[in-house]
Amino acid sequence: MRLAPLLALLFAAPLVAQPATGYDRLADDLRQSRMDGDVVAQFEQAWDEAVGDGRYARADSIAVLARVDAEAVTGVAYDSLAFPTPADALALRFLRGDPAALDWIADGGRWWGGFLTWDGEAVLTYQMGREAWLVWPREATREAIGRDSARAVDLLLSVGASGADVAAARLALARLGAEVEWGASRVEVEGQDELNRAADRFLAEHPQSRYQAFVRREIRRRYAEIASAALYFDLGGAGAAGSLGEGTDVSIAIGAGAGVRLPRWHAGLSIRGGQLPFQRTAFSPRGTIEDGESLSALLFGLEAGPRLTLGPLDALPYVAGGYLLQTMAAPSEDQPVYSTYEPPDRLSWGYGLALEVNLGTTPGEFTGRAIRLGVHRLHPQLSGAFADEFSGAMTTVTVGFSSSLLAEERVD
Repeated sequence: MRLAPLLALLFAAPLVAQPATGYDRLADDLRQSRMDGDVVAQFEQAWDEAVGDGRYARADSIAVLARVDAEAVTGVAYDSLAFPTPADALALRFLRGDPAALDWIADGGRWWGGFLTWDGEAVLTYQMGREAWLVWPREATREAIGRDSARAVDLLLSVGASGADVAAARLALARLGAEVEWGASRVEVEGQDELNRAADRFLAEHPQSRYQAFVRREIRRRYAEIASAALYFDLGGAGAAGSLGEGTDVSIAIGAGAGVRLPRWHAGLSIRGGQLPFQRTAFSPRGTIEDGESLSALLFGLEAGPRLTLGPLDALPYVAGGYLLQTMAAPSEDQPVYSTYEPPDRLSWGYGLALEVNLGTTPGEFTGRAIRLGVHRLHPQLSGAFADEFSGAMTTVTVGFSSSLLAEERVD
């Protein structure tokens, strides 16, 4: 229960009777309860049942009973208490067809943009000023919004609401009913995109509306990535061109890296390469290369390049430079290397293109995931007679995953 710590604290002292609510019996029951958990359970059950049954006047009375007593017990102002949440309170007004809800949002009511914090002593409060965080209604309220939104609009029309009023009410109810997770800083990406489109239509159709600021600040939320830190790993196949390709077969390739990405550029550290099994035995004054054994070439270095994005597609061409580690490898781990030639390690370079298909971000966690496809080339170089006998670039084709931590800013 999200509000359990709050409610347990709010009713640690005796409840003050509220005859005006018409729920003296409920107040008596709560007053006689000796365990905080019982108080919490009764209030949550009473609220949820009233809202679930569409008895919004009763739900409002329960809220008044809770809040007036809590204010008396804690000394905290009525507007700052968190039961029901500001989102619950606004939803209740709309569901009852109360035109005051329209006045409240037009006058700059901020029912998103706060964060519930525990001050350690008195009460769970609704703090303002952290725009990214949300406070949303209880599940019963959200279900009631889905069920009774049309009725709420009809009630507003019956008291003379204008077209702009009704459109703003629909937006507010849609925002209140959006699915979120505990701790999320935004609604799910697809839901927010739909809200953004609805907000754009409203702003175009009602350019002089008194709800302009509300719609821009509280309904439409668009974000731009300003930077990200990414980790990736991929696996695939390696082959070669030229005489190196003629003397070797296709085998495995690997890649891994970490880097920073800006809107138009990317750079990072990487390790990339593969193995090329030789198809024949070769001799030189430097030693022999045995048929079936492999040249393993791994480039450890820095890669950088431009960044091009189009929807969910992220294109990352790059040039890489660094240290090329070359060794001879046996066909299996339990078999010794019979080749007597030792290829030299050296400085080298490479280039390539990675394409990432974005799988979406995690609301509130600012993380992204992507499927990564890549084509990469690097340049092994043997020494002595082998430099001419086996020359050419290695090409790797890989598939993998990328995970990123995003830094974003909100844009209008």
